[in-house]
Amino acid sequence: MRYIADEEDTSVWDPPFVEALATLMAARLCIPLTSSTTARKALTEEYHRLALPHAAHTNALQSHSADTHPLALFRSHSAWRERDDDWDEQ
Repeated sequence: MRYIADEEDTSVWDPPFVEALATLMAARLCIPLTSSTTARKALTEEYHRLALPHAAHTNALQSHSADTHPLALFRSHSAWRERDDDWDEQ
């Protein structure tokens, strides 16, 4: 996770980010609050396997406009354009 702003208005945070942050906080506070290493392990696994990838995916989709998306390079290449034109004609 990369910190790039001090945004205090949580209403502008994406729900997948909020879920990832809450899961990470729960994992880190689990042992001090409950002394449960089993719960901490489960929450850490949930964070790495589900919450963080979902938040990262959502961020990646929102970070690119149609012109800056990594696939825009392929669409701008003439061979790909010709292939796209072939598909449009069918």
